[in-house]
This record gives sequence, C-alpha cells and structure tokens, in this order.
Amino acid sequence: METVIVNDHRAWSSSSASSLPPHDEWSAALVADVLGYVSAVAYVGARFPQIYLNAIRRSCAGLSLYMFVFTLLGNASYITSILLQSTSRAYIMTNLPWILGSGLTLLCDLVILTQARMYRRRRGGGAGGGHVVEHA
Repeated sequence: METVIVNDHRAWSSSSASSLPPHDEWSAALVADVLGYVSAVAYVGARFPQIYLNAIRRSCAGLSLYMFVFTLLGNASYITSILLQSTSRAYIMTNLPWILGSGLTLLCDLVILTQARMYRRRRGGGAGGGHVVEHA
C-alpha cells in the first residue's frame, strides 16, 4: 500500500527510495531560526561597546540621543505588532528571536538614555536637547 503526504504543494510517496519526507521546509525553518538568533545576538551585542565606553568616559558626548529614542520606539512598535498578531505559544516561539532581539535592544537603549541623563546631571547640564555635546 502506498501512502502519499501532500504538504504545501509537495508530495511524498512511501514507496519512494527515501523512508522520510523531504526536509526542505524543516531545513529552511531551522536556518531561519538560527539566523534569527544570530541577528538578535548581533543586534543586542552592538549596544554593549557603547554602553561600556559611556561608563568608562562617564560621558555620552557625541551621541545622537534622538537615534536611541527613535530606535527604542521602533523596537517597541515592532514587538507590539508581533504580539498583536497572536499570543499563542507557537506564534511566540516562532518569533522569539526577533522578540528577544528587539526587546533586549530596547533595554540597552534605555540604559544608554539613562547614562546620558546621569552624566548630563553630573556635568551640571540641564534638561535639554536630543543630543549631548560637551566641550573639554
């Protein structure tokens, strides 16, 4: 007896030489997940050198804080758009690399904005513009 499994316009026959269905879709999903997690690590990791440099210098001189504000808003919107689509476990797990990447980057951006506020206060600056310019 022959069994045919049809999935997304592909068919697999149990009488074929292979004992398992093709793994094209599974492989593509695995590659997508791996790339998603690599992207999340790179996206979040890109903030750590700036956070460290700010802490060492006790300054955020030269940074455009508006960039961090808009990136924060963009990441918050992105996470919200994912969660508004569905909150099912399967959907969350599928989108987890992107949720983590955006969520952790959002937290790093909050750290940078907090650093800017702390270091501005220490230097006697007021509540001012969207970028920090210091003169030595």
